[in-house]
Amino acid sequence: MDIDALARNWWALARRGLVAIGFGILTLLLPGVTLAVLILLFGGYAPVGAGMLLAGLTGMLAGACSMALGEWVSVTRSRKLEEREIRIESRELGEDLEGEELKLIDHPDPRHAARADEKWDLESFLRAL
Repeated sequence: MDIDALARNWWALARRGLVAIGFGILTLLLPGVTLAVLILLFGGYAPVGAGMLLAGLTGMLAGACSMALGEWVSVTRSRKLEEREIRIESRELGEDLEGEELKLIDHPDPRHAARADEKWDLESFLRAL
């Protein structure tokens, strides 16, 4: 590398650095757009051309479907778990109201930790929800 040429064209190196930083920020903010740009860029320069572009776009679609399915499974599982917990608590409230009230007094609601000096009974807990 010629040091004199680099010294004369320092602005080109600085410009490349700024573009790289901008591209990194864009990647963090809009990863889908960045992926699409990369696929179109490499697809346009590939010797195969349309096949590479089609493969890239198909991969993008498959990735989006995979992410959506994963999110759906996660949300569905969480909802079923919450419904199960509510059924268990409802059954326990029906079977042993006094025991559940003692559990609430021994383990107060963490959302109200600032008022730890108060004794929580079942009615005030249910009102807080």
